[in-house]
Amino acid sequence: MFDGDRVPHSESGRGLGPTGWLLVFCVSLYAACYLIALVRTPEFAEGFYRESTKDYTDNEGQGAQAPQPTGAQVVKAQATPEAAQNSEGNEHPRKDNTFGSWAGHWLGHMVSDPISLFTLVLAISTVLLWMDTRRLAKGAEAQSIDMQNSIKEAGRAATAMEGISVSMASNAKTAESMRLILIQQMRAYLTIVVGGCSYQERGRNIKFESRPKIENTGLTPAKNVSHRTRAAILPVPVKDFNFPLDDVQFSGRSILGQHQDFTINGVVSDFIPDDEVDSVRFCKNDRALCVWGEVTYEDIFGGRWCKKFFHINVWQEGTQFMALYPDDHNDEQEAT
Repeated sequence: MFDGDRVPHSESGRGLGPTGWLLVFCVSLYAACYLIALVRTPEFAEGFYRESTKDYTDNEGQGAQAPQPTGAQVVKAQATPEAAQNSEGNEHPRKDNTFGSWAGHWLGHMVSDPISLFTLVLAISTVLLWMDTRRLAKGAEAQSIDMQNSIKEAGRAATAMEGISVSMASNAKTAESMRLILIQQMRAYLTIVVGGCSYQERGRNIKFESRPKIENTGLTPAKNVSHRTRAAILPVPVKDFNFPLDDVQFSGRSILGQHQDFTINGVVSDFIPDDEVDSVRFCKNDRALCVWGEVTYEDIFGGRWCKKFFHINVWQEGTQFMALYPDDHNDEQEAT
């Protein structure tokens, strides 16, 4: 709970306050009930009649007239021998008005009168019940305020957690991006470059052959390196050719370390006429030695890749040669 957010309670009202006024009301109620019960008793009527008779006797010389008692008072006065004796002897006891006499009379009357006693007990019980109810109401109000503060704090905590979750999601995206960047920088990359080639020499049983070189230009080894290759004499430029490889099996499942290489080869399927060898070597009649194939491998991060290649080999003067890399069949994609 956060006491700093709690609104301080203040007692309502001025002067006596609710509790004081309730006590005054209960005491007044009890006093009124007591007086009503006291007036209705025969003892009170008899005492009132005695006081009235005494005042008449003292003022007889002045022509005062004694008050006429009510029917209930006459009946009570006639039925009481002590009242008749005191009336004949003209002896009236003096009324004691001290606080002790009044308190004793009040207490004795309260004990002897069940209605007065019950009213007092009811008044006290009502006051105590009201005080307990007020205390419980204050406690419930304080608990309600604490609950509201708790709800506010829970809302602020939820907002903070939402911000944290957004930050965590952003951090997760950043971490994933960094992981992908790291993989792209560190994984193996295989490149197929021109290595060597041979032209046809029928007397030595040598056919046109191309020997591409596989190089790992990445920063980590390549695993399960496999390849398949095919060579043919094709018209150049090559158009509408599907580079068939279905009848060629993959060979090799080796590991190629970073910045390492090895050579593969592709040999044409048959000899060509000997008088056409030079035209194919130097690409004079728009025909040349072509080699194509696929290389598959895995990197250390679990990725599987397939590299396709296509070279056109052209000899220069002497023993020098070069290779052309057409764009339509030299690419790499993730293997399925």
